[in-house]
Amino acid sequence: QLDLLSTSNASKVPATLLPNLLRYTSFEGTGGEWDTGLTSVRALAGNTATNGLTGTAQHRTFPYLGENYILLNANNSTNYPRLVMDAVPLDCDYSDLEVCVRFARPVDNAQATMPIFDSNDSLRLIMTYFDGLTFTNDTIAAVYGTALETASEKYTRICASTTPPVGVISSQLTIELTGDSSEEDLFIDEVYLTGTPVNPVTAAFTPTVTDLTVDFNAGASTNTSFYFWLYGDGTPLSGPFLTPITSHTYAMPGIYTTCLLALDPCGNAPTVTCEDVILTAALPVSWLSFAATAEADAVYLRWQTSAEEDNDYFAVEWSTDGRSFTEIGQVKGAGTIAEVQAYDYPHRPPVAGAQYYRLRQVDFDGTVDYSPVRRVDWGRLRADWQVFPNPATDQITLQPPYPLAGETVICRIFDSQGRLLLDQPYRPGQSLPINEFRGGLYYLQIYDPASSQHWRTKFLKQ
Repeated sequence: QLDLLSTSNASKVPATLLPNLLRYTSFEGTGGEWDTGLTSVRALAGNTATNGLTGTAQHRTFPYLGENYILLNANNSTNYPRLVMDAVPLDCDYSDLEVCVRFARPVDNAQATMPIFDSNDSLRLIMTYFDGLTFTNDTIAAVYGTALETASEKYTRICASTTPPVGVISSQLTIELTGDSSEEDLFIDEVYLTGTPVNPVTAAFTPTVTDLTVDFNAGASTNTSFYFWLYGDGTPLSGPFLTPITSHTYAMPGIYTTCLLALDPCGNAPTVTCEDVILTAALPVSWLSFAATAEADAVYLRWQTSAEEDNDYFAVEWSTDGRSFTEIGQVKGAGTIAEVQAYDYPHRPPVAGAQYYRLRQVDFDGTVDYSPVRRVDWGRLRADWQVFPNPATDQITLQPPYPLAGETVICRIFDSQGRLLLDQPYRPGQSLPINEFRGGLYYLQIYDPASSQHWRTKFLKQ
């Protein structure tokens, strides 16, 4: 069986999808490891691994590396040392097959710490095809001497493509090493096979959502024999199906990555299509509108609902980047009502520029729903007040641009997250302690009640 995964979908397929059908290798990415086992092993005459069946040569499995094989004491005897892999059925037609073998450079027994290739060494990959009556051998790769020596400092990977003859029913790979008289060991890391079917299958689907039940409608491919579904909610793989049309009921709202796998008659998996299915709960609040407007003294948030059910309150959230939001206030909801309700909330941003707002609607039972995000540009207020020193360490002094109408102003200090750290009357010339503030950028908002003027500036705490 060949296990083939479409590379165009590889990044979307969950790593746990179909572990017995779709495989991942450590050096190539996607495709199928030739893991059916060994038919025979031949090494140095007299070695315990001579001309035996599976298991007579050292055969080890390492985590994440698949099957690994070791040829012991290979030399240049007439009985070429080799590994012969079990035959792989080719019940379908393929336009090409590619075989990749990664191996560590051999080690001479006399120089066990020096991986070398000598001029006498050679490595051949031989593909044997069987059409039911005769065998055909095709040497798909042959690398000799110094070409092996310079291929890699530690590992060498050889890949070769071959076109199967029409009508073949199986293929068999032989890895043949000719070593020098020093008797070398060859560590074969992985054998990897990919192929392109002449008539690849196709699969795509469209989800239709009704509450928590989703109907999956897909167009059938003429070359497809079986379909499998993975619904993304932890339920087992569903299938095989003769048609790709199915339905599934999820336990709760959420976003589920659902995948459709299409197999041809040979069991290949060249097509995996994954889509995110979004299921939403019935909304406790019917939104009519939500707007954010920058006015002279603040940003005003105004919203309306046409109906509410068990609505406890609205949490107003604010952000300067549209990603990380902070709750800045709450507005009481109307509970359960079937009439239009209007709400508003003013906010004075501590920084100029783009401001982002959203509402988190909270039910009496704690469930939440979010409004769309609204963006508004908050203009810069006059920044004529001077901060001394700036940067500062322990305290700062503020100097107004001109004599004030009153004796004191209201001074507020915000951190870079918009959190209010200080809110108190201030008389120009007096010191404000900041020694307990962490190092970073802070924003000052100054309000003169006598003239109703606002100013904004900033300082750096070292």
